[in-house]
Amino acid sequence: MIQRILQPRAPGQTVLDWGSGCGHMLSWFKMLFDVDGFGVEYTEAASTWSSKYSLGHTCRTDGRNLSFIPDAMFDHVVSEASLLHLASYEELCSTVGQLVRKLRPGGSAFFGWNRPHLVDGEGWRSCLRREGLRLHVETIWDASLFPETEEAAEGIYTFELPAFTVLVTRLL
Repeated sequence: MIQRILQPRAPGQTVLDWGSGCGHMLSWFKMLFDVDGFGVEYTEAASTWSSKYSLGHTCRTDGRNLSFIPDAMFDHVVSEASLLHLASYEELCSTVGQLVRKLRPGGSAFFGWNRPHLVDGEGWRSCLRREGLRLHVETIWDASLFPETEEAAEGIYTFELPAFTVLVTRLL
């Protein structure tokens, strides 16, 4: 499923993983798709472990300020179950706005396991319109994204409604 969503086109493409934790997604991207990864992680223990053991590069920093990363640098951006830790709608909009600016035209983003306590799907669209970029934005309930059926997701914490994923493509 992640291959279809992110559509890696060639070995050597790049992915920015915001809230990369211990770097497992960085390693998956390298092993499965030969995509080079860069992680942004706030917690010291996770970033230290990732720097030592993952197949990507990890920077320990407060990911709410990404000014040190040039715009249009990455083919893909991912964030799984991390953005929900932001304290407010404005913080989320600012961070997501910075993340989509890091995408090259034609690049894709996967923002997974969001909870509507900060913002719903329409709120995401409103946030992203602020950036003035040409973007395609799609929201999908997590329960219908990965399991073969919604019934198969019942009782599995990570697919509990109302968790949802936001997919973004930066248009050419």
